[in-house]
Amino acid sequence: KASLKADAYGGLLWRQTGEGRVQSEVDRYVETVSLKRLDHWKVLPRRLELLKIDVEGSEMDVLQGARSIIEEQRVNSIVLEYSHFWSAKLKTLAEDMSAKGYDGYFLGTHCILPFSGSKMEWWHDVYEVCAKIKDRIYRGMAGWCWLNVVFLLRGSRLSRKAWQWVPVEGHCTKTLL
Repeated sequence: KASLKADAYGGLLWRQTGEGRVQSEVDRYVETVSLKRLDHWKVLPRRLELLKIDVEGSEMDVLQGARSIIEEQRVNSIVLEYSHFWSAKLKTLAEDMSAKGYDGYFLGTHCILPFSGSKMEWWHDVYEVCAKIKDRIYRGMAGWCWLNVVFLLRGSRLSRKAWQWVPVEGHCTKTLL
């Protein structure tokens, strides 16, 4: 199972039958793992260039465990998945990260799209696309919603370069790829 949340994937285990079909059954597997807050790691460097978080809906828990290194602005960029597994709103996280000195962007194939800003001036409620679980437009054809987002520390080298990947009049002047 790829999630720490019991209800992830509908509480089901999915298997291919070998006949071109997929079968589901109740997932009863439980694994106990020890956790350690990033804040308590003794071997962390003074500054991290990148913190990549991919924990299938438990992103807020990881961010909570890294709170002090984020508040101390020891991380230049934080990449994570925004998804329908979240119990919190993206706007709430964007406001919190903005207050800590980070700007949020959606990561696309070729461009990035800013969504927060120092005063949340880039925010629009349409960005809360994964929040309406029952609404098909928000969950897509397969019933899943996730977007990669990055929070960049304002004033960092990457933050200063980020604007070259923001679309101008609907087109990217430079692409990520």
